[in-house]
Amino acid sequence: MVKMKVRGMEDLSRAILALPVRMRRKAVRPALQSAASIVRREIIQNTPVDTGVLKRSIRQKFKRATRFEEAVMVGVSQRAYYWRFLEFGTDRMAARPFIRPAFDRTSKETLTEFIRAARIGVGGG
Repeated sequence: MVKMKVRGMEDLSRAILALPVRMRRKAVRPALQSAASIVRREIIQNTPVDTGVLKRSIRQKFKRATRFEEAVMVGVSQRAYYWRFLEFGTDRMAARPFIRPAFDRTSKETLTEFIRAARIGVGGG
């Protein structure tokens, strides 16, 4: 899994934090889901295909980290456990990364989408 912490969005952060917890979730969750879907699509597009199981195993899942933190995980289900061998390689096989490069290619677009969707969620859209 790749974690991304966003800094430097003081106005948006203040606006989100000023909301009651329920409204905050309503603003942040859709923004996180929308931004994460960009990374998920890129991972799927670049996933090596043999049987198709790996490509079908790319998931996007909402997770509540704490009462005040929200997160969306994009990763591979346990059914395709061998993704690690492709991503990182083994002593017998060279790495064929597809997750990290997808994250790197989409990080700016993902951040832009999160900011756009979150602004809409807090009514500044």
